[in-house]
Amino acid sequence: AAGAGRLLVECARRAAGRSGDAHDPPLLRLSGTELEWGSWRLGRIHLWTCGLDARGLQRGDALMPPPDGPSSAGPFDRVVCDPPLGNFSIPPEDLVTLGLDPEWPRIIQLEECFVAHALSLLAPSGRAVVIAPQRTLFHSGAAGLRWMLLQEGVLRAVVQLPGGLLLGTSVMSSLLVIERRPQGEVVFVDARGAAWDQRTGELPEEDVEAIRTTVAGGTGQLR
Repeated sequence: AAGAGRLLVECARRAAGRSGDAHDPPLLRLSGTELEWGSWRLGRIHLWTCGLDARGLQRGDALMPPPDGPSSAGPFDRVVCDPPLGNFSIPPEDLVTLGLDPEWPRIIQLEECFVAHALSLLAPSGRAVVIAPQRTLFHSGAAGLRWMLLQEGVLRAVVQLPGGLLLGTSVMSSLLVIERRPQGEVVFVDARGAAWDQRTGELPEEDVEAIRTTVAGGTGQLR
């Protein structure tokens, strides 16, 4: 659900800043999938104007395996996703494709599908970060997903975000940090009090670093 490529461009910018390369790092390969025609075209233009390989953004259903088979989609070192919200009717065979229990309810939330799909795309040492509404943490309908993440030991952290942070919706949201390697205890970060720019939706760099430090096992202090 790459949309207009905002997350891809931001990830490339961050990776370039950490590598010291003015442009995208030589070993960085971006890949995204977007179903909506207009968003896909805008995304390709966005990547191209930012000096990135626009061919990395493909048009199609992100939840379905590509024509060449699942292996051609990954594995990836990092997966980032801001999934659409809403109910999703899914047949049992597709539940299996996403790595979910075929006994799950046939109608589930889209974000649950994307969390499971993100996990399936990860390399052995990979990490995924998925934005999910608060209901994913508490709603009884998402109990199967939470059980799967905890049972497999892949949930690294849950970061509660400030209210209103996501543009266009008032839904309270969190970041789910998932790693392919089994983790120990889950880290919970309450970032609801973090300051943020209401024009851009961006958190201050100090708060971003504090959240990153806490997730990594250190002690970060939000402003």
